[in-house]
Amino acid sequence: AQYFFKGVIDELRIYERALTHSEIFELYDFEQNNHPQSGNQNSKLVKFKIRYQDEAGNEGIVVDNTTNRSFVRIDTTNPELLDVSITSNNLDNTTARKDDKVTLSFKSTEPIQTPTSPDITISGLDTLEFNKIDTEGKHWEVSGTVLASKNGNASFSIEVLDLAGNKGSPVTATDDNTQVVLDTTPPTLSGITLVSTNANDSQAFAKPGDNITLSFNSSEPIQIPSITLADNDSLTVHDTSSDQDGTSWKVVYTVTAGEAERDTTFSIDFKDIAGNEGESKDQTVATNTIKIDTSIPTLSVVSLSGGTNNLANEGDVVTLSFTGSENIKNPMVLLSGERKPLEGTKTSWSTTYTVKAKDDVGKSPYGIEELVLWLDASNIDDRYNKSLSDGDKVAEWIDLSGNGNDASQSDSGKQPEFLSNTINSKGSISFDRNSQAHMVTNAYSTGSDELTVVAVFKKGFNENHGKIYYHNSISIHHGHVGGSSTFGAHNWRSGYYGRINSDVIVDDVTSIGSYRYQKGEGNKAKLNFNGPQVGENSSVSYSIDSSSSVKYIGRHPSGTDEFFEGEIAELLVFNSALSDLELIKVNTYLSQKWGLESTVDSDGDGLKDFEDDAPAGLIVESKPVLFNIVFEDEAGNRGMIADNTTDSTFIGIDTTSPELLDVSIISNNSDNTTARKDDQVTLSFKTTEPIQTPTDSE
Repeated sequence: AQYFFKGVIDELRIYERALTHSEIFELYDFEQNNHPQSGNQNSKLVKFKIRYQDEAGNEGIVVDNTTNRSFVRIDTTNPELLDVSITSNNLDNTTARKDDKVTLSFKSTEPIQTPTSPDITISGLDTLEFNKIDTEGKHWEVSGTVLASKNGNASFSIEVLDLAGNKGSPVTATDDNTQVVLDTTPPTLSGITLVSTNANDSQAFAKPGDNITLSFNSSEPIQIPSITLADNDSLTVHDTSSDQDGTSWKVVYTVTAGEAERDTTFSIDFKDIAGNEGESKDQTVATNTIKIDTSIPTLSVVSLSGGTNNLANEGDVVTLSFTGSENIKNPMVLLSGERKPLEGTKTSWSTTYTVKAKDDVGKSPYGIEELVLWLDASNIDDRYNKSLSDGDKVAEWIDLSGNGNDASQSDSGKQPEFLSNTINSKGSISFDRNSQAHMVTNAYSTGSDELTVVAVFKKGFNENHGKIYYHNSISIHHGHVGGSSTFGAHNWRSGYYGRINSDVIVDDVTSIGSYRYQKGEGNKAKLNFNGPQVGENSSVSYSIDSSSSVKYIGRHPSGTDEFFEGEIAELLVFNSALSDLELIKVNTYLSQKWGLESTVDSDGDGLKDFEDDAPAGLIVESKPVLFNIVFEDEAGNRGMIADNTTDSTFIGIDTTSPELLDVSIISNNSDNTTARKDDQVTLSFKTTEPIQTPTDSE
């Protein structure tokens, strides 16, 4: 077995002889050092023994103690420091500002002499105070107050003397890693910016829904600043510095509808980590002012002028002028179906339109009482596509009928695409069957057993069939039966397959197709394409399902492969069966609007609209000049679209020559076919429209 010692050996002595009992006791007594006044474990008591005898040889008693209780200790060991730590009386005890108190504390392995300034130094402090904490002199605190203009770490040096004069090694670091940073310099701010998310001018305006952001940098880390922005002092303050060190900050205020209009004010109060307060800042230091604008602009004056007696003929100039309640930014005007450039100042604007031949034919859907859905690709957002750019995905298509039956698609992968410069440069919405692009309207009811659907569309190059519009049990489509060039409609109600088809579609050519169901005429369904009627079914025994439900654009709700491939420019739905004349007027309007006069024969008389002097038949009344003014103020608050004058002015367009009817001539002679001297001859006639009072020359 092996025997090993486990423990600590302090000292080992080997003598060449056996020590006596008294020698061993003396050694033990020397090591124990148990003098009543001792207490320094690092010193050794001086021991002595006096043996003596008188002249006669008598030995005296051995003396090993002084008679006056004096003693001397031997100390050659340098004192060592323990538990060195430094702190301040600042709220953050690792920093100190001017006049804060910094305290250095330490303990020693033995009592030391009272330190003095040469023994202990702390940078940046005034006269130091030395305080003994215990009675032995082994625990000390040294403190002083911070002087002005002193910055950086409070470095120190401790070099003490024990009671014997042994000097300890210099100590310049704490044992607990504490430190105190002196900071007597107030923090400053830079890069103070005030900006909004306003789309028109982020440096000047903010409207409801816009965010106003105040941001800035500090010269050093600061405590969370106290910020009031736009009169709100409870906003969340964000540290935006990359490492969250408190040197970059921002606060955000959201403008709400109805709040008071005013210039944005702010105030910033701040202090650094040490508590030095910086100079407060407010909106006067910003280089810009943001106006909070929550008012909806209005048009105080809207007026039409031109022509004669409120009528404008071919070549006449019609002027639309309007004045805003405040500065208006880039208004847009549609005048007689044309987008017009504007001239004017910030508040007053005007534009003109020169009347052209046939401007009085056709009828806009606007104002037709039976209109329940109006989707127009030239005005998808009800702001004439101001919010859209070419190629944008379309999430919402606004219903212009005023009934709120908007179409939408929340799945971005199935949203159709806006094409800005197609179909007479007015734009269209493109549907891709491969991505199953389609849209769904809000649920609505037609409230009628009758229906008219009119679509302006362009079928793409493909051999498939697809639904252009699905209305409860009614669908209008291309293809399905009879080949891809078929345009048709189905009535699926109660399982009945009432079908009308006509082989008329040409790929990539814009067309106007319509479906009408007229219950009062033998439940008759009619199909028209580019004007003429191309199909009819009088055996449809079921009327229109008028229940409230969503309607589908570009697909059948249950068909997995019946997605439309192509473009849709306009879609109109009426809750009645339009008469032939009403449909002719709508067709003429769409033909002119979408530049289809060369392919459309609105009245079905065998003449294309461009070569037909009366494409909508005989015109017996003037057509009102219609306009839309889309406007917003400089902040982007949208005004209500204006489509009426404020001064009751109106202009009617009449480019159609009057025709005479029932022309007759008689005399007051008994034989009214003859007349003698002084007999009265009367010529009578009627006109297709009111005329000016004739004169002798006419």
